[in-house]
Amino acid sequence: MRDCRRTIPNNIVSSASYATLDGHLLAGEERVSVILRGNDAVDVDIVSFSRSAPSINGRIVWPFIGRMQKQFFLKEMEHLSRIATCK
Repeated sequence: MRDCRRTIPNNIVSSASYATLDGHLLAGEERVSVILRGNDAVDVDIVSFSRSAPSINGRIVWPFIGRMQKQFFLKEMEHLSRIATCK
């Protein structure tokens, strides 16, 4: 996991990222960045990438896990959207 905080003029940026380790059934990484702008607006940037690991086991489980990951990510985005619009 990597945590990075930096300041852009009139903004505060915080990012965290992590990646899978060798031997894991999947290969991928995620990064979440939050920017607090000088006008009190907040931007959230989420980057997610995954695929099966090169092992036979990784290729076998990927069709199932890949679908679950996609559903989870879509629900996560829907939830963040609801929070952002206070619904």
